[in-house]
Order: sequence, then C-alpha cells, then structure tokens
Amino acid sequence: MLPLAWPAIWILLSAFLGVLIHKWVISRLSQSAFLQRHAWFALGLEIVRGIVIFWVLILGVHIALDTSALDRTAIRLLDDLLLVLVLGSITMALSRFAGGAIRIYGSGFGQRIFSASVVGGVMQTIVVVFGILITLQSLGIAITPLLTALGVGGLAVALALQDTLANLFAGIQLVASHQLQPGNYVRLDSGYEGFVEDINWRNATLRELDNNMVVVPNTKLSQAIFVNYRLPEPSFAVNVPLAITYGSDLALVERTAIETANETLRSMGRREGAKRVDVRFRELSESSVQLNVAFLVPISVNQVEARSQFIKRIYEAFGRNAADEKAHLAGSTK
Repeated sequence: MLPLAWPAIWILLSAFLGVLIHKWVISRLSQSAFLQRHAWFALGLEIVRGIVIFWVLILGVHIALDTSALDRTAIRLLDDLLLVLVLGSITMALSRFAGGAIRIYGSGFGQRIFSASVVGGVMQTIVVVFGILITLQSLGIAITPLLTALGVGGLAVALALQDTLANLFAGIQLVASHQLQPGNYVRLDSGYEGFVEDINWRNATLRELDNNMVVVPNTKLSQAIFVNYRLPEPSFAVNVPLAITYGSDLALVERTAIETANETLRSMGRREGAKRVDVRFRELSESSVQLNVAFLVPISVNQVEARSQFIKRIYEAFGRNAADEKAHLAGSTK
C-alpha cells in the first residue's frame, strides 16, 4: 500500500484544490457587480465553472502517475484516459464559449438580427462534433472510415429525425429571413398572439399579454400566416367598433373619438398621443350608424388595457355630449 500513498495524496490534494478554487474563487467572482457590467468576463467564468475542477484533478492524476510504480501498459491506458478527459473538457469549454459569444453578440443590438438559441445551438453542435473527431484522431483511431460510415448512415438518421431536422431548418429560415425576431409582437392566423420570447432549434415561444406561454413548432410557424406588429414600425392598431344613433352629429363623433384616443394613451403614461387615429363610418343599419375607430399605439402599450380605457372614456364622452345637447335644447325652448 505504501507505493500508492503518494499518488493517492496527489489526487486528493488536486481534488481539494479544484473544489476550493470553484467554491471560493469562481463562485465569489460570479456574484460580483463587476461581472454584471462586463458580459465577456462573466462568460469567461461561466466557461470554466465546473470544468476547472476536472482540469486541476487531471493535473493531480498526471503527477500521481509520474510518482507511481505502475507498469507501462497501465500508465499508457491511464494517459489515454486523461487525454480523452482533457480534450473533452476543452471541447465543452469551447462549446460554451461559442454559445455565450453568440448570445452576447446578439444581445448587443437594439433589435436582434438573429436568434441566439438557433445559431448558438448550431455552433455548439459543430464544436462538439469537431472535438469528438479530434479526440478519436488523437487516440490513433482513423476517422476517414468513420466519416464514410456517417455519410452512408446519414440518410437513415435524416429519415428517423426528419421532424426534428425540419423544425431546425425552419427555425433557421425564419431567423435568416428577418421576418420574425425575438421581441417582436405577432398574431398568428390560428388566433394566438404575443411577444416572441425565443426561437430555438425546435420551436418558438410566444408570451401572451396575460403572461401565458404558447409553444409553436418551427415548421408550423414557418407555414403560418402571421402579422408582425414590429414591421415596418413597432406599433399595432387598436380597433373599436361603435354604433351611433340617428340624429347624432357625426363630425362631433369623429372629433370626440380622436380626442379620446389621445387622452387614453396619455392616461396610460405616454407623453405623446396616438400616432394616428382613423375614424371610418362603415354602414347605415336599421337603428344606428356603424363606424370603426382604429388608433396606432406603441408596441410597449398593453393593447387590451388601451381598448378598455378607450371604450370607457368614449362612453363617458358621448354621455357628456348627450347631456350638453339636452341642456341646449331645454334652454332654447324657454
């Protein structure tokens, strides 16, 4: 047992040192306010989180092998195992870097030009595949026959994963076309509407105004008819149908609707009023004049609340106009 004492001590010390670095250095640094302002430094800590323990432990095992009395065959096998662990940990670190760098790069734009989930996932997959091939090549395993076998078996895999691959390429097509980006407010032909939270390799997530999440497969979304309220400008129209009795002053109705739309947005904390108010008289029914009021509001405004506030205010405004008209008629008859 004595010849194995020093190797065991080296392994235990390296494991203790790795845990100590992870707990007392990386964990403390990750909670600092400095990292909240510097995304790249935060990414560096995220890359080595957990992996640093393996690196220190691998170093300890390597030193332990140099001080051990094992035969060369056993040492060669353990060296190969350490090589696999080193290359695997480096591949994991590079994969984290690829995904994190794309996420930081994408979030640096006011309107993101791509979905970090889709592009980052593809880049991480590419890094992992290259890491596996390099590891096999380092172990002396010829990768040319393996690539040939993968090429032949790729058809079978593609057939087995056709739904998954269809969603992946549909997501890439949606992002590359710039027709749909995270943060956009959209309405699908199926009736669902909300803010696009994310587009990953399989589906897109919509957050409705009541904070419910709607998950839509990328293939369904790419085939759907949808309205993007951020294009060509970040706004949407609030439509309110109204019915006015015969004998009403239509010019006054139109003016009241425009003023009410502007007051509604100002009451919701907006400095400016509605960008545009359209009042369109649609038809004459048996008992009323049908019209529609539509006003553009910024996408940051809750459209359900804006519609509710407008209806309440227009009802009060019409009530005041009717009362004023009755008072005018009463005064004229005296």
